[in-house]
Amino acid sequence: MKLKTILASIVGAAVVTATAAYWWYSPYLELQSLQAAVKANDTVAFNEHVDYDKLKESLTQQLTTALMPVADKQMEAKGKSPMVAAGAQLGTSLGLMLIGPMVNSLVTPDVLMKAMQSGSFKGPKQADASASTPEASQVKWTVERKSANTVVVHDDGDKPLTLIFTRSGFAAWKWSGVELPPGVLNS
Repeated sequence: MKLKTILASIVGAAVVTATAAYWWYSPYLELQSLQAAVKANDTVAFNEHVDYDKLKESLTQQLTTALMPVADKQMEAKGKSPMVAAGAQLGTSLGLMLIGPMVNSLVTPDVLMKAMQSGSFKGPKQADASASTPEASQVKWTVERKSANTVVVHDDGDKPLTLIFTRSGFAAWKWSGVELPPGVLNS
């Protein structure tokens, strides 16, 4: 009887430890699955690991935030003329209107798969042109846990792309955002 209790305690502890280890290691497994889908060019498997709505929202918010200081600088530099101010406001409005279609063209399976290969976002035409470059397969992603529900994945090298994954269920993760490098609109 005592042996059964000890054995049950050991088995229970092993199960809890294995479950916790799986939960902790799950972002790495998710990244490997995503990379395997990219390597196999399997968009169906790739799509299972991406939350497109949250990814579009993240990119739109960052681009909008990055555009506002540029617009403010233009307003200050142009002076106080009402016509110049109206022109600057129109330009800012047009820029904000173009962010949505631009994000929609960037957040597609093909472009995202190329971004995973190259470590940087490129438009659809640029992504096709760079798909065969040798550095495309040399991106080494590192997983950094920010919280129990968020991990950040970035390249160890000099690539500017940082991916954000959020937990979706017990041990499933989805690519749900990006962190653009500072000064993205200044270049």
